[in-house]
Order: sequence, then structure tokens, then C-alpha cells
Amino acid sequence: MGKALKISIVEDDRVIQSLTAQRVIKLGHTVHSRFESGESALAQLPKSLPDIVIMDIDLGGDIDGVDVALRIQEVQNIPFVFVSSHRDEETINRVKRVEGAEYIIKPFTDDGLRIAIGLALDKYHALCQNARRQELQEILLNQFFGAIIATDSKGVITYINESARSMTRWKGPIDGMTHFREIVTIIDGTTRTPLENIYEKNLREKKICWLPPNSTLITLDKNPVPVMGNASPLMDASGNVNGVIVVLFPMSNPLYMEFRGRPLY
Repeated sequence: MGKALKISIVEDDRVIQSLTAQRVIKLGHTVHSRFESGESALAQLPKSLPDIVIMDIDLGGDIDGVDVALRIQEVQNIPFVFVSSHRDEETINRVKRVEGAEYIIKPFTDDGLRIAIGLALDKYHALCQNARRQELQEILLNQFFGAIIATDSKGVITYINESARSMTRWKGPIDGMTHFREIVTIIDGTTRTPLENIYEKNLREKKICWLPPNSTLITLDKNPVPVMGNASPLMDASGNVNGVIVVLFPMSNPLYMEFRGRPLY
């Protein structure tokens, strides 16, 4: 048996609630709290969060277990084990909206509950680790002095770091509406003629493409910024190009020399 957990039970049927509590104790855990309605759980659970919640879906009130879990996860992400007598696809799809949740059908056994709790905790820990990795990646990318912009296969921006926002003077949201061409215009600094869009060239050639000498970025406030940079294809596991990542270095920053000739991706 693993670590003893503090478990909350949300179940409107007092008999089933009592049986569930007995099973929780039998498995070596502690009943942290009990609730008979979604409203009471929603009011009290965020004030004293357990390690995991066993949540009935059909609570008989104005709010069901899935809605309660979704609202709680807006405050704090904790694992849930949903219990229900329903096996229909609609119910299962609703449960999938709650990150890391497990699902068990009534009536369930001690062993079934033990397995469901273990799986929910494993999913929860995996989600937490992934969130920490993403947070660290975001910090590192935003501290990187070069501008980093990622697009999908149609050139719509899917990611932009703080250096790119500063360099291009773009302050808009990532909403699936902004195209790379709207914020990145690069010209030949000598002839002042537009250069082929680096993302379009990359999609066509499907290889790392470098900007030519004398490349100059024209910011959204019409200021010229001499740049060096490249575009690299973003490929899926099957080798299909599903986007582009563009890296631009301001030539006024001596650090760009350390990266010259090295693709970021």
C-alpha cells in the first residue's frame, strides 16, 4: 500500500456515501470530508483541498459532479475519481473535460476503487510535471535574447516570445487570427526592396533557410532593425511539415554572433 491519502467524497446518496467511506478507510486512507450536493462541495472544498476527490456525477441538484470539478480546477488542479451508474458516451466525454480524471462504474469493488485512485494520481502527477516543464520552457524562451516566432502550416502565429514582441513592436494576443506576414516584414537594407517571406520560403523548400546579408526588419512602428536569422520546419512524427519556427537576431546585439550558423530547432 502506498501513502495514505486524504480523500473527500461527494455523493448525494447517504448509503453509498457511507459505503464509499468504508472502502476508503479499508484501503488505508482518511476521509477528509463528505458532501451531499454539488453546491456544498463547491462552497467548502476549495477552502481545504484533499489529496483526491471521489465525485458522484449525478448529484441531484442544479450542478453535477463534472461541473463542480471543472470549477474547482479553475482554482486548484487536484485529481478526481468520478463514479456513476451511466456508461453512455456523452457522460464519458464530459468526464474527459476534467484533466487527469478517472471514471468508475457503480457498483464498484474495493480493488476497482484502489485502481481508479492510483490511475487518477498517476495522471495528476504527469500533468503537474508537464506543467512545470512548460513553465520552465516559457521562462527560458522569454529570457532568450533572440526573437522566436512559431506558426502553423498556414502561417498563423502559434507562439511568440517576449523578444519577438519587443523587436516587432507587436502587442496582440495569440488568438489563431494573426498571420506571420502581418507582423514580420523584411527588406534588403541596401536596395530597400522586400525579401521573400522567410516562412513561405521554408515551407516551400522544407529545410532550414537563412536570411541573406543586409536583411532588415521593418517594425510595426516603421523602424528598421538589421537582423540575422533563420526559419526551420516544424515536423510531426511522420515527417510532415505542420509549421515553421523563425528566429531573428538583432545585429546590434553582439550575442547573435554566438548563434550564427546554428539553427535553434
